[in-house]
Amino acid sequence: MYTKNFTTELSKLMDELDYDFFNYDSIEKNEDEYRVDILIPGLSKEDLKILATKNDITITIDEETKKKSKFIRFKNKKYTLPKDVDINKIVAKVENGICSITIPKDKEKTGHREIVIV
Repeated sequence: MYTKNFTTELSKLMDELDYDFFNYDSIEKNEDEYRVDILIPGLSKEDLKILATKNDITITIDEETKKKSKFIRFKNKKYTLPKDVDINKIVAKVENGICSITIPKDKEKTGHREIVIV
């Protein structure tokens, strides 16, 4: 069990660090999809708003919610989407302090298509 003093000291230490450990994003892709993982310790899915357009995806945290967590250093994150995605099938989930966004590729937009031989 952590004491209040430990939590206070950890918060002070995080404020003093130049390197923001908690501002880490992971972006991966495979042949079927892209995946973005964003660290959001202390926040829930209700604290986030995610908006996708044909060109980009934006993750927003309002100012009041941002104040709830000393470890969140962003208000908005914006990623440019590749042309080969289907924005209608994007799925996001929040689990264990990580927001995972899965962005499926649209096979019709990849420029590659398997041709059925008749």
